[in-house]
Amino acid sequence: MNIAKNWNQISIGQFQQINAAIKNYPDNAITQAVWILSALTENTRDELLALDFTKDFKPLMRQLDWIHSTPLPTQLPKQFELEGENYQLVYDMKQRTTGQFVDLAHFTADPEQIIPNLHFILAVLCIPVGQKNHADGFEQRAKLFQQKLCIAIAYPIATFFLKLWVDSLPHILTYLEQQAAPKKKWWMKIIGLLRATVGWLRLIRWRKTAPNGTST
Repeated sequence: MNIAKNWNQISIGQFQQINAAIKNYPDNAITQAVWILSALTENTRDELLALDFTKDFKPLMRQLDWIHSTPLPTQLPKQFELEGENYQLVYDMKQRTTGQFVDLAHFTADPEQIIPNLHFILAVLCIPVGQKNHADGFEQRAKLFQQKLCIAIAYPIATFFLKLWVDSLPHILTYLEQQAAPKKKWWMKIIGLLRATVGWLRLIRWRKTAPNGTST
């Protein structure tokens, strides 16, 4: 059974399943391992449950130890390539579009859904070089990221932008409220969503939900 040995070999989708297993079964290492191994291998949970525990399953469990002890990467890439496409990263929030702010507010509106929405968040933040509108090919890009983009690239980008997002939102709200546009009902709904997002983002520490338990 080929099992990933580091975060470079773990996709966003696999990371989401690992995180769910640890969150859902915090006091049951064996059940955790069954779900994680099912995510990382081609074996079903039923096949894993049928294995001899001492001879076959315990050695597989030991191969997962690194997940609980190895910190997730933090180094930010300037760009990355995936499936022959180069993706650009703009770290200045002032260069983000209104649409990106609205979508980020949507996908981060529930703190419990940040990791399940991670591929969508990355699809908002990372667009192909030369592309202007993040909405173009958004669903396909999110699916590709979930299946193929390794968490070693995705995690540093997401944590950096979520911190930047927290710091930027109050200034964004001040600017929007000073404009004429907020007088429109639809714009006021956007501002309300952003304001709600500010409140809880100041309270969470996303890394505490990470499999290795590190914190920001």
